[in-house]
Amino acid sequence: MTKHKFTLKYDEFFKIVTKNFFELLNCNVITEYEILKLPKKADIIIIKNPDTKKLELFKYFKLFNIISFKSEKDKPSIKDFNDLFIYLTGFCNREKSANLNNTTITLITPDFTKSFKNLLNKHAILLQDGLYKFHNDLLNIYFIEINQLDIHALRNRISLYLR
Repeated sequence: MTKHKFTLKYDEFFKIVTKNFFELLNCNVITEYEILKLPKKADIIIIKNPDTKKLELFKYFKLFNIISFKSEKDKPSIKDFNDLFIYLTGFCNREKSANLNNTTITLITPDFTKSFKNLLNKHAILLQDGLYKFHNDLLNIYFIEINQLDIHALRNRISLYLR
């Protein structure tokens, strides 16, 4: 009898975990969304209608929320600012009721490179450990470094809402 090894790519695993988490909090989650007709698929998740009272880390969420994510191997770079802007404007162009005032965009990654963290420290506001906010006159972009979050505290707060 042959044993089959089942492996899941990081992107797929992240989407499954994120979808399950946000659906527990009664959010509408879309894991497959074509922003633009491009040969490359964007790794994003759309979260609609979140109840921000239940989202301790994501209190900044609005009506529409785009989450982009990077694996441990695919570290964020300055180029990601352009990608995030394209995702946000593409989404707002496709969704009639979405605009820059009711939509957020967040990049989530396990770690930031040292140079990317230096960039955030110079140009972004640290809202809490692991959560940064980059602001300019046009938009806000949020960055989450998973390895800097207090996961146990977040889990305890979330479990209170799920009871």
